[in-house]
Amino acid sequence: MSETGTVLLIEDEKIFSDRYEEALRKHGRGYQIKTVRDLETAEDWLATHKPDVVVLDLGFQGKKPEDGLEFLRRIYEKKINECDFKVIVSTKYSTSGLTAVKLGAYDFIDKNKSSFHELPFRVNQAYERLQLERELAKKQQEDITQSGGFPYGQRQKIVGISNPMLELYEKIERIAKTKANVLIRGERGTGKELVAHAIHHYSLRGEHPFVIVNINAIPTDLVDAELFGIGKGRATGVRASDGRFVEAEGGTLFLDEIGSLQLNLQPKLLRAIQNKEIQPAGKKRQEIDVRIIAATNEDLERAVEENRFRSDLYDRLRTFELTVPPLRERGEDPMRLAHYFLDEFSRDYQRYNLCFSSSAQDYILTYPWPGNVRELRDAVERAVILMEGTAILKEHLLGENQRNTQAGEDNYNERIANFERQIILDALRTTGFRKREAARKLGLHEATLRSKIKTLAICP
Repeated sequence: MSETGTVLLIEDEKIFSDRYEEALRKHGRGYQIKTVRDLETAEDWLATHKPDVVVLDLGFQGKKPEDGLEFLRRIYEKKINECDFKVIVSTKYSTSGLTAVKLGAYDFIDKNKSSFHELPFRVNQAYERLQLERELAKKQQEDITQSGGFPYGQRQKIVGISNPMLELYEKIERIAKTKANVLIRGERGTGKELVAHAIHHYSLRGEHPFVIVNINAIPTDLVDAELFGIGKGRATGVRASDGRFVEAEGGTLFLDEIGSLQLNLQPKLLRAIQNKEIQPAGKKRQEIDVRIIAATNEDLERAVEENRFRSDLYDRLRTFELTVPPLRERGEDPMRLAHYFLDEFSRDYQRYNLCFSSSAQDYILTYPWPGNVRELRDAVERAVILMEGTAILKEHLLGENQRNTQAGEDNYNERIANFERQIILDALRTTGFRKREAARKLGLHEATLRSKIKTLAICP
């Protein structure tokens, strides 16, 4: 970003673009101005440049505004430059301006002669708002670094300040302000639910319900009723229910393990998203106002190719996509998380003044944690329960399988040590315990032999 700010004008009518430029130079903030005449050139320019404000004419070559609105959708769907700019649209149709704002535009102006005078003031407002948001984002990044995590809700936070997590937090803040659906990807145990909750908290729906549904945890024959509701007496053994969509009205519905949704229910979810209405079994259709955040650890592209997941539903769910990094790619975060969990479980089990030994710290930072944050949390809780004294050792953190593996390795290493000990002892005995001769017999330097005698605790 330049010091004076950059404005991109997308306007095909020369009389308007010339007057807009003139007004911006006269009443603006000394902006650098780039003018393009068509949407294709604008998209190419946006791919390699970072404006602060974009002024978009919705009606090109006298057409209705659908082309301009589609371009606006494409900007946000492709997340060009992470959409770190404000968009003001100009249009002769006020309803199109309102549609543009719903899609994410900052503001709209009526395209007429008075817009020549109005535009600079709207651009100045947008630029000042953008600068304020950037300052607030910078301040929050500093707060995150100091607190060791990303706060959301009441005394809740996502722990970690590694670069991958800082990038994730920035995306959460931007996405939260939109109304778009979000698909969160990540391995098991990475914290996808926390990310979904943070998006909800910072959204305009934050005061409304956040409803969690784990598709995998619901019996297959009950998923329909659980999500969309069911009327009284419609199925044996199933109680009448409004369903989770109704429960989440005005708020956010988090669909975890979305890849497990059976194929016959996917069209019903697609209709709910597209038409903003549901049809519970045995009930009338009803309108809904719900934002969908879905999560998966599956390869949904492959599921689409194998016809296990509908491509149109997949596209609807992933207006924005986020990937939560695995713990092994998060630098020093495993240690930060371990201390966070240690504080939590010290309070829960009333065991205070606990610490991690150096062996435990080395293990926490070098073990790949295939179960991610969930596995680390379980390991720390287990250690707090099992340990004696105040120092947590490496062995306290090991799971049952790891302890068995460790025991097997220790037994194997002990057999090797016994074998080596016996060979050295035989060489010493045949040479009358003269170390120089024994070393020559074994093909070792004398210093190496002396070190092994000490390490293996060999006595005459």
